[in-house]
Amino acid sequence: MQAGLQDHIQHQVNSAVQSAISQRQTRGGAEKFIQDNAEVLYVQDPQTGKTQVNSQGQPVLSPVGRALNDAHVYLRKTGLTDPGQRHHVATQMVQNYFTQQQLANVPQQQPEPQDYKEAYTEQPFAQPTNPLPPGYMPNTQAQPQTGLPEHTSLGSLATALAVHKGFLQPKG
Repeated sequence: MQAGLQDHIQHQVNSAVQSAISQRQTRGGAEKFIQDNAEVLYVQDPQTGKTQVNSQGQPVLSPVGRALNDAHVYLRKTGLTDPGQRHHVATQMVQNYFTQQQLANVPQQQPEPQDYKEAYTEQPFAQPTNPLPPGYMPNTQAQPQTGLPEHTSLGSLATALAVHKGFLQPKG
């Protein structure tokens, strides 16, 4: 019985020591991450370049820092207790969120008229995409009084143009 008790006590001591070492490593890794990323996680004073602090002397979180903190809190509440896994998932969540925000704020670039001019000057006599006579679009019925293609809607015009350009197969 003495040997069994001795093994149990030794196992408990080893477990406590391992837990303390693991917690210390996790805390050290977290502190290093914060130190390495302070300029992103906290609001910086533009004049001094130092981290701004609130009235309690705590650093003021930037939008990224606040989002990362909120993600950690949310994940901890949902049951993700491992700090390493939680940090990995939280950083992915924040990175995805801010990437989506950046993409939403990027204006769509419209081609400049200059771009069309350059395309033409590079190949001024390139083969036309329409080998048929100018103004002719296949599979369109001509209005008898005008001789122009008849389109009852923008959709029918778009369909005829797509067939003409070869993006769609003609019916029949």
